[in-house]
Amino acid sequence: MGLTSGGIHAPVPWVGMLRLFLLLLLGACLSLAPPAAAIPIRGLDALLPRLTAASVAGMSRAEADAMALALRAAGGDQRMVLALYYGLQFDWDAGRRVDALAGPPACPASCPGNCDQYGCIGCPRGMGMAFGREGTLCTQNTDLCPEPALPWMEGAPVDPDAEGAIGIFCPDGCRLYDQINRICLQCFESYSLSGNDCFQCPEACRACEGGPRCSSCHTGFYLDGGSCHACSDNCLTCTSGTSCSACAADHVHHDGGCVRFCPAGFFKATDACVPCSANCENCLSETICLSCFPGYFRFSQTCLSTCPAGSYGSDSGTCRACSGSCLTCTSDTSCTTCSSGYLHHEGGCVSACPSGFFPSDGSCAPCTGTCAQCTSAAHCTACSPGYYLHGGTCQGTCPGRTFPFNGACIACSANCAACTSDIECQTCDPGYLRHAGGCVSQCPGGFFPSATACTACPDECQACSSATYCQVCSQGYHLLDGACVTACPPGTYASAGACAPCSEHCHFCSSATDCTACAGGYLHHSGGCVASCPGGFFASNDVLHVQHQLHGLCVHLPAPQRRLRGLLSFGLLRDKRRMLALLGQLHGLFLRQQLHDLCKQLLAPQRRLCLFLSPWLLRLWWRMLGLLGQLHDLLFQ
Repeated sequence: MGLTSGGIHAPVPWVGMLRLFLLLLLGACLSLAPPAAAIPIRGLDALLPRLTAASVAGMSRAEADAMALALRAAGGDQRMVLALYYGLQFDWDAGRRVDALAGPPACPASCPGNCDQYGCIGCPRGMGMAFGREGTLCTQNTDLCPEPALPWMEGAPVDPDAEGAIGIFCPDGCRLYDQINRICLQCFESYSLSGNDCFQCPEACRACEGGPRCSSCHTGFYLDGGSCHACSDNCLTCTSGTSCSACAADHVHHDGGCVRFCPAGFFKATDACVPCSANCENCLSETICLSCFPGYFRFSQTCLSTCPAGSYGSDSGTCRACSGSCLTCTSDTSCTTCSSGYLHHEGGCVSACPSGFFPSDGSCAPCTGTCAQCTSAAHCTACSPGYYLHGGTCQGTCPGRTFPFNGACIACSANCAACTSDIECQTCDPGYLRHAGGCVSQCPGGFFPSATACTACPDECQACSSATYCQVCSQGYHLLDGACVTACPPGTYASAGACAPCSEHCHFCSSATDCTACAGGYLHHSGGCVASCPGGFFASNDVLHVQHQLHGLCVHLPAPQRRLRGLLSFGLLRDKRRMLALLGQLHGLFLRQQLHDLCKQLLAPQRRLCLFLSPWLLRLWWRMLGLLGQLHDLLFQ
């Protein structure tokens, strides 16, 4: 080696080798000594005087390392040797070029109050200890030279982030530094080795040659003409600004760049954006479309410009099905064509048009004017309030021969010219009469025509031609000269609801051939009336007939009585008064038959009374027979 900065000549080689041997021997001896014999740094007084700047000036790297090992084995502080070694090898500041054992006059600024004569003893957290011109000091861990690790530093922490890291200052940008020869052997990235120093490359250069010319670039940049240019955003490696070969995490290739989210019309595949199907704006794959570009509608994972029949393009960009009965539509509330059997109405489909509309060409058309319901434009079925339906139209008032009812004009009954209801005719057509709210050509039984209407006959009359002339009487009445009577008068009898005249000269009769009482001056004979009794009969007016005294009864006598009557006729001439009395008694012979006939003609109460009296009357008859016997005796003694 040549002269040091102090001007001392280096020893000849054999002297150095001898000195190295002695140092190694000293180190070995010291290392074999028991720990208790270890000499503390301040106990090396015998050795330290020889470690002056002058004595260390000629040490080689190997000699310095050996000295450090010896001091370490002796329990000393290897920093002393390094301080001496590097203190002489490097140019210390003026005033510090003295014996290193004197130490620095004060603690370095990086470790105030925590140093010795060789510099800093410990460093704050986050700072490491380095060796420099002024001894040990504290600095950022990143300023330590990471390699090589010196033998005497074995076991010392060298992690820049560790507590109490120990190392040696490296020149700026130098990664591998030769402390002995004071040259940089390898530079950090972005630095270029030029001579013995590292020069920082231009920004983004990983390595450069000859100053600003880049030879490789950092991640995210590409080399072009000796310069590094940024790749597109989120591109890790690229060959140009538009050709990316590797994207950042969560990013994929697209159009020469890198994107986190694929643009419209693409979906994210493994490492690139792949186009969606035609007209698809957002998709999950080529077969799963999420939304379409404007003007297109999604249908079954495809995009169509027009939705198929039965659906419509919604505002959300999808094809939505039309409502149930709608074939084609433009929205969920606007149907344009309906299914068979349905009608289009107000944007929807209905099975029947609502009130106020009628079917017309597949749609519901509104009724017109005052028509509330209709079956066509010309046929109304219901009118607005205040109007009346008549003949399929709406009228303000009902025309003749009709009447208003429930919003319609209802026709009057047949042959009615004006009415207020279907059962209340006010005026009938000519030739017809009002009856029971309607019109009839003839009045029914029990009524008679009176002016323009049928008037009811009296209650006891079933048919009449006027209020005073009856034609047929009610049950329990008998017609007599246009009137109805409860009982036929004398000279008539009840027959077929009328009083028929008895036979001539008959006052009371039960039929035309059965007279029960004759008029005055006539004799009753064989159901009729005669002026005189025929042969075999004699006149009698002494018979009681209910309430009427019968006169002129022709009584039939058997032959004996006739003979007696003949004989009596002579007796009458002799004793008229006596004979008349006897004949009056003789009439009682026929009392039984007369009583029987009489009782049959009476009503129930009188008939019972008659029958009650019959026995008494019969006894009277037998008495009459006794009188006849006496008469016989009188005549034939």
